[in-house]
Amino acid sequence: MVQSQTIIELDRINISQNIIGLNFQPDRFVNTVNGIIFLDIDSRQLGLWSSDSIKLSGGYGTDYAGMFDPVDFLSNQLDIYLLDGTENQITRYDNQLNFIQSFPLTGEHSVFPSFFTIDSRQNFYFYSFETNNIYRTRSLSGQFDTFLDLTRSGITNDCIVDFKFSANDNFILLFDCLKELYLFSRSGKLVRRFPLDIKNPIRAINYNNSWFMINRVGMIQFIDKDPIELKLDGQNIIDAIFYQNLLYVLTESELIIFEIINSK
Repeated sequence: MVQSQTIIELDRINISQNIIGLNFQPDRFVNTVNGIIFLDIDSRQLGLWSSDSIKLSGGYGTDYAGMFDPVDFLSNQLDIYLLDGTENQITRYDNQLNFIQSFPLTGEHSVFPSFFTIDSRQNFYFYSFETNNIYRTRSLSGQFDTFLDLTRSGITNDCIVDFKFSANDNFILLFDCLKELYLFSRSGKLVRRFPLDIKNPIRAINYNNSWFMINRVGMIQFIDKDPIELKLDGQNIIDAIFYQNLLYVLTESELIIFEIINSK
């Protein structure tokens, strides 16, 4: 296999001074039109970073502004959606972190969601380790039905670490213990399995109608390509996103920005 991408570091932003502190240590982040939003699962807070300052929202609590058990969040169009695993609900905020609404996840059986994603038709899909099922809501609501029983499909490994839709509504499941990426059609049919060379992948990122995977030590692998190593100076990756044609990598103390160049 021959590498066809070159990755160049553009910038490093020290976030230990104005973002990370004793009471806010982000685990995830997403992009919005107003800046980057971080999620600290332990402190149960969201933080909007814009113009070198951070606006915090949330904290432990059961009122509309509080969080009980945040397990995942995502950005879609102009809004932010937060998944609460124990409360079984999705909370919606605008891109300034103002509360809009919450809707409980209600179906034939009660489930504990582990993480979620959304398709182009505004349907939420969430996965539960407890049942090994993927569920789908009815548009922007909490009403859900079983979408895909992974056990019946022959998928019994409970080591899924990422679940995402592409622009054409195909979706992927990333398995860290198998070192494999599974590609499904929008109907839930398994299309292809891609073996990976990198260990312990944590994120799959949609790129140029394909995917690449990244792990905590900075190894990246595009589908059917050799791995590429990012220079992280010994830091570990917490999360990564692709935004405005740039790769943003979150470490314990920095936000590192890379450009991906396709080689001829």
